[in-house]
Amino acid sequence: MHEADCEKTAFQFGRGKYEFTRMPFGLRNAPTTFQRLMDEFLEGLNEDAIQIYMDDIIVFSRSEQEHGRHLGQLLQRLKEFGLKASCEKSSFFNESVKFMGHVLSREGIRPDPGKVEAIRELQEPVDVKGVRSIMGLVGYYRRFLPSLADRMEGWNSLTKKGAKFVITEDMRKALEWAKTRLCEDPVLRFPNFSLPFVITTDASQVAVGAVLSQVDSGGDRPVAYASKKLTPAESRYSAIERELLGVVWAVEHFRPYVWGRQFQIKTDHKPLVWVEGLKETSARITRWKERLASYTFQITHTKGRDNVVADCLSRIPVPQEDLIPDPDPIPPVGGLLVRTVDTVTFPPFIRLHQPHTFIHYRTGGSDCCQERINSNGVLPVAECTELL
Repeated sequence: MHEADCEKTAFQFGRGKYEFTRMPFGLRNAPTTFQRLMDEFLEGLNEDAIQIYMDDIIVFSRSEQEHGRHLGQLLQRLKEFGLKASCEKSSFFNESVKFMGHVLSREGIRPDPGKVEAIRELQEPVDVKGVRSIMGLVGYYRRFLPSLADRMEGWNSLTKKGAKFVITEDMRKALEWAKTRLCEDPVLRFPNFSLPFVITTDASQVAVGAVLSQVDSGGDRPVAYASKKLTPAESRYSAIERELLGVVWAVEHFRPYVWGRQFQIKTDHKPLVWVEGLKETSARITRWKERLASYTFQITHTKGRDNVVADCLSRIPVPQEDLIPDPDPIPPVGGLLVRTVDTVTFPPFIRLHQPHTFIHYRTGGSDCCQERINSNGVLPVAECTELL
């Protein structure tokens, strides 16, 4: 840390004030600062083979020889930056790996069984806070649950202000369905940028839903699912406006996949097929058409009975934020305290903010206990001396 900023991390422990000389956990800008370092670290490396999110690094290759070369590049870069990787937390030359709560393999991406087990053991909530926790935990894997939006509508309604807390049998069945569906090990395919993408959309009076997929020899393979709740104003739009809003939102949501390439949009609302050629439209539709003008796509009509997934996603949106409460809301200072039987010792990157010594004598019997904070950053819990 910059010397002038060290004092901003000061904290009190016992009778002394300490400060960090290196960036600890918990600072508001710590994640951004660390990710910026990781972005600099990644610069010049093959981004098609090495990806980093915070302190998690994943290397993926087509062969063992290529994997060895990629690992060599990564380890050399770690050495250049003076960074170290934990051998205990690393694994090499695997056909599948756990990464950020998911299992990645050549077949695609699936939920981490260990994380899914927590969902399997979910108990019925007794208050709104519990409902939000469930919606957040299940919602984290919403990409694997195409009809989650529709089925969890009842649970979502409990989080609204002033709603009565009543759990129905249908809501219990919906929760059990989500548990079962995730435990069946669903798989989403990795995007293949040599194949065209297809975005299937639909809209209801409460939400818009979309599916990103690709067609290969195995049929229509889903890449991702998404949905968004409509605002009160948006819910009052006309049918064609809601459907077009769903298209605009879906295209912009999946922009990293479809930007700069030809793709197809499927909708069960036939008027959208001709909306691009309409000249006399509302100002709102005109603005949306302008937002879509920078993309290259073709809109085709699909029958409603063939648009089941997007239709389900549009009935009520999956929560977009992770609402899982912190299991340890008051952690120890950065997890950095090292406790021994008789002494509390701080690591070398925590120093005394105000170097001085406090001495307090407490007599009792034939001994005197002396409590002291010394300049070495060590606080003896009970340093006793015999009275002469």
